[in-house]
Amino acid sequence: MRAAVLAIALCGCNQLYGIEQTDIVVVHCMSDDFADGTIDPAIWTILEPTSPMQPIEQNGHVELTIPAQSADAYNGLISRPFDITGGSIVVKLTPGYLPGFTETTANLEASALSHYRTSIGVNTMTFSSNINNNRFTQVPVSYTAALQYLRYRHDADAMQIVFETSPDRTTWTEQHRAPEPYSPSAAQLTLVVGGFQTPPETSTASYDDVQVEADNCEP
Repeated sequence: MRAAVLAIALCGCNQLYGIEQTDIVVVHCMSDDFADGTIDPAIWTILEPTSPMQPIEQNGHVELTIPAQSADAYNGLISRPFDITGGSIVVKLTPGYLPGFTETTANLEASALSHYRTSIGVNTMTFSSNINNNRFTQVPVSYTAALQYLRYRHDADAMQIVFETSPDRTTWTEQHRAPEPYSPSAAQLTLVVGGFQTPPETSTASYDDVQVEADNCEP
């Protein structure tokens, strides 16, 4: 399981590795502000439920803490399938920082063969994609809190996924585009935190304000 979680974090390929939501019912609306103190099992599945590094819903968001003196620690959540055809999904990321290699990621698994990855490392936010097992060029930008909201938007006319960021969820800046030759009608969002090197202390990353935005959104 650890290898599969690493695969999700590094390239975005949960469906290729067999980690996907077992509930195949696709929803058109999905949102979670992580405000009730319990991870909603109708929306989320923990990727590695036996890991000592567990997601915890508290303080108005979901947190993942990289433990001290723990090498190759990764874990996170995968959402139930949702339809963002012609729409988008938004998530707020607050990264954790440690010496060595650590990252906070949010990946859109748009289909079995199209995966889109955003990773925040040491003051850098990187956008990349994997289409038909071919990884496209990573596009790094300097990370600041002004990039805390991430949106994956499906441009149906152009057949592309657009990576956008915002400081306030109101004004959006396009950062990158990647081809989407398939239909994102049963997409999933994975939220993964971890690191390769043994950190000398703990570090906590968090996610909040997940929202699917689509014209066909139905309560």
